[in-house]
Amino acid sequence: MRSRSVSDVVLTGTLDIPTPPARLVADWQRETSLRLGLAAGDVEPLPLARARARWPALRHSVQAVSGWMSTLGLDEPLLAPSDIALMAWRGARYHHDGAQYGGAAFCNLFLTEDRGLDLHFPFAGHRIPLVRGTAVIFDTGQPH
Repeated sequence: MRSRSVSDVVLTGTLDIPTPPARLVADWQRETSLRLGLAAGDVEPLPLARARARWPALRHSVQAVSGWMSTLGLDEPLLAPSDIALMAWRGARYHHDGAQYGGAAFCNLFLTEDRGLDLHFPFAGHRIPLVRGTAVIFDTGQPH
């Protein structure tokens, strides 16, 4: 039987990242409303290649995360082999991603402006306001 503990450590910071271009934000809005048809609680990927093509400064955001991780004592090799995904959500339900991602950790970077939303980790006692540049590292088994 496999088992593991779940860390209650949640690392957070607010990074200075470039603002996504209005054209790309409009594309994300179209994508989420027309193609994805997100219902309350849904989390789905957006086309990352299209975002990279329309927003070359996206790489600066990834570099900002890498620099922030270094200030926390986390080495560059931790980020390099990581999968990068661009995700859209509509008020995600409480969940954890431990079954899908096992012993991995998540590093999320929020790219959009403040919409009055937050990321809540009820068992760890953290509630993090989501503004553009909010970076969060947490155990995938941590409910959020």
